[in-house]
Amino acid sequence: MGIEMLRRLENWPEKLAEQIALAQNTPYQIGVHDCLRLSCKVIEAMTGKDYWPQFAGYTPRREAVAKLAEYGDSLEAAAAAVLGVTPSPRFSASRGDLLIVKDKYGEHLGVCTGSSVAVLEHSGLLMLRLDHSAVGNCLKVGA
Repeated sequence: MGIEMLRRLENWPEKLAEQIALAQNTPYQIGVHDCLRLSCKVIEAMTGKDYWPQFAGYTPRREAVAKLAEYGDSLEAAAAAVLGVTPSPRFSASRGDLLIVKDKYGEHLGVCTGSSVAVLEHSGLLMLRLDHSAVGNCLKVGA
Protein backbone atom coordinates (compact mmCIF):
# COMPACT_ATOMS: atom_id res chain seq x y z
CA MET A 1 0.00 0.00 0.00
CA GLY A 2 1.61 3.26 -1.15
CA ILE A 3 1.07 6.73 0.20
CA GLU A 4 -1.55 8.61 -1.79
CA MET A 5 -0.76 12.04 -3.20
CA LEU A 6 -2.97 14.62 -1.55
CA ARG A 7 -4.86 17.04 -3.77
CA ARG A 8 -6.27 20.27 -2.43
CA LEU A 9 -9.96 20.89 -2.91
CA GLU A 10 -11.14 23.84 -4.97
CA ASN A 11 -12.29 25.80 -1.90
CA TRP A 12 -9.26 24.99 0.27
CA PRO A 13 -8.32 28.63 1.06
CA GLU A 14 -11.72 29.24 2.65
CA LYS A 15 -11.57 25.93 4.53
CA LEU A 16 -8.09 26.75 5.83
CA ALA A 17 -9.21 30.17 7.07
CA GLU A 18 -12.26 28.61 8.72
CA GLN A 19 -10.16 26.07 10.66
CA ILE A 20 -7.72 28.75 11.86
CA ALA A 21 -10.62 30.95 13.00
CA LEU A 22 -12.21 28.04 14.89
CA ALA A 23 -8.89 27.24 16.57
CA GLN A 24 -8.64 30.75 18.00
CA ASN A 25 -11.76 30.28 20.10
CA THR A 26 -11.11 26.83 21.54
CA PRO A 27 -8.90 26.26 24.60
CA TYR A 28 -5.87 23.98 24.25
CA GLN A 29 -6.48 20.42 25.42
CA ILE A 30 -4.04 17.62 24.65
CA GLY A 31 -5.61 14.96 22.45
CA VAL A 32 -8.69 17.10 21.78
CA HIS A 33 -7.49 20.51 20.62
CA ASP A 34 -3.73 20.50 20.20
CA CYS A 35 -1.25 21.02 17.36
CA LEU A 36 -1.68 17.52 15.93
CA ARG A 37 -5.47 17.70 16.00
CA LEU A 38 -5.45 21.15 14.37
CA SER A 39 -3.08 19.93 11.66
CA CYS A 40 -5.32 16.93 10.95
CA LYS A 41 -8.40 19.20 10.79
CA VAL A 42 -6.64 21.56 8.38
CA ILE A 43 -5.48 18.72 6.13
CA GLU A 44 -8.96 17.19 6.10
CA ALA A 45 -10.60 20.55 5.34
CA MET A 46 -8.18 21.27 2.50
CA THR A 47 -7.94 17.79 0.95
CA GLY A 48 -10.74 15.60 2.30
CA LYS A 49 -8.20 13.15 3.78
CA ASP A 50 -8.71 12.45 7.50
CA TYR A 51 -5.54 11.37 9.31
CA TRP A 52 -6.98 11.83 12.79
CA PRO A 53 -8.30 8.26 13.34
CA GLN A 54 -4.77 6.85 13.37
CA PHE A 55 -3.77 9.24 16.17
CA ALA A 56 -6.99 9.74 18.19
CA GLY A 57 -7.25 8.50 21.75
CA TYR A 58 -4.20 9.94 23.50
CA THR A 59 -4.52 12.25 26.49
CA PRO A 60 -1.22 12.68 28.25
CA ARG A 61 1.67 13.95 26.17
CA ARG A 62 3.58 10.67 26.60
CA GLU A 63 0.77 8.80 24.81
CA ALA A 64 0.95 11.27 21.92
CA VAL A 65 4.72 10.78 21.73
CA ALA A 66 4.24 6.98 21.74
CA LYS A 67 1.71 7.13 18.88
CA LEU A 68 3.99 9.37 16.83
CA ALA A 69 6.98 7.09 17.51
CA GLU A 70 5.21 4.42 15.44
CA TYR A 71 5.95 6.62 12.39
CA GLY A 72 9.27 8.30 13.19
CA ASP A 73 11.75 9.30 15.86
CA SER A 74 10.56 12.93 16.00
CA LEU A 75 7.39 14.86 15.27
CA GLU A 76 8.94 16.07 12.02
CA ALA A 77 9.95 12.55 10.92
CA ALA A 78 6.54 11.10 11.86
CA ALA A 79 4.57 13.82 10.05
CA ALA A 80 6.80 13.50 6.98
CA ALA A 81 6.33 9.72 6.94
CA VAL A 82 2.54 9.95 7.29
CA LEU A 83 2.28 12.60 4.57
CA GLY A 84 4.83 10.88 2.35
CA VAL A 85 6.92 14.03 1.92
CA THR A 86 10.49 15.11 2.53
CA PRO A 87 10.91 18.09 4.86
CA SER A 88 12.03 21.25 3.09
CA PRO A 89 13.31 24.63 4.30
CA ARG A 90 10.71 26.80 6.02
CA PHE A 91 10.86 29.52 3.39
CA SER A 92 9.52 27.04 0.82
CA ALA A 93 6.23 26.93 2.77
CA SER A 94 3.01 28.05 1.13
CA ARG A 95 -0.36 28.66 2.72
CA GLY A 96 -1.72 25.41 4.13
CA ASP A 97 1.64 23.63 4.47
CA LEU A 98 2.74 22.38 7.88
CA LEU A 99 5.79 23.70 9.71
CA ILE A 100 7.70 22.41 12.70
CA VAL A 101 7.79 24.88 15.60
CA LYS A 102 10.01 24.32 18.64
CA ASP A 103 9.56 25.83 22.08
CA LYS A 104 10.34 24.91 25.69
CA TYR A 105 7.69 22.14 25.56
CA GLY A 106 9.18 20.47 22.46
CA GLU A 107 8.06 20.28 18.85
CA HIS A 108 4.68 21.39 17.53
CA LEU A 109 3.01 21.35 14.14
CA GLY A 110 2.07 24.76 12.81
CA VAL A 111 0.12 25.75 9.72
CA CYS A 112 1.40 28.30 7.23
CA THR A 113 -1.08 31.13 6.71
CA GLY A 114 1.15 33.05 4.27
CA SER A 115 3.97 34.96 5.94
CA SER A 116 2.92 33.61 9.36
CA VAL A 117 2.57 30.26 11.10
CA ALA A 118 -0.48 29.44 13.23
CA VAL A 119 0.61 27.08 16.00
CA LEU A 120 -1.54 25.73 18.80
CA GLU A 121 0.42 25.60 22.04
CA HIS A 122 -0.41 25.39 25.73
CA SER A 123 -1.15 29.12 25.81
CA GLY A 124 -3.50 28.93 22.81
CA LEU A 125 -3.17 29.77 19.14
CA LEU A 126 -0.04 31.77 18.40
CA MET A 127 0.83 33.52 15.16
CA LEU A 128 4.56 33.55 14.47
CA ARG A 129 6.33 35.12 11.53
CA LEU A 130 7.80 32.59 9.12
CA ASP A 131 11.26 33.99 9.90
CA HIS A 132 10.86 33.47 13.69
CA SER A 133 13.76 31.46 15.13
CA ALA A 134 11.36 28.82 16.55
CA VAL A 135 10.03 27.92 13.08
CA GLY A 136 11.72 24.93 11.46
CA ASN A 137 11.21 22.84 8.37
CA CYS A 138 8.18 22.72 6.10
CA LEU A 139 6.05 19.70 5.24
CA LYS A 140 4.18 20.22 1.97
CA VAL A 141 0.46 19.39 2.04
CA GLY A 142 -1.04 18.47 -1.31
CA ALA A 143 -0.83 20.02 -4.70
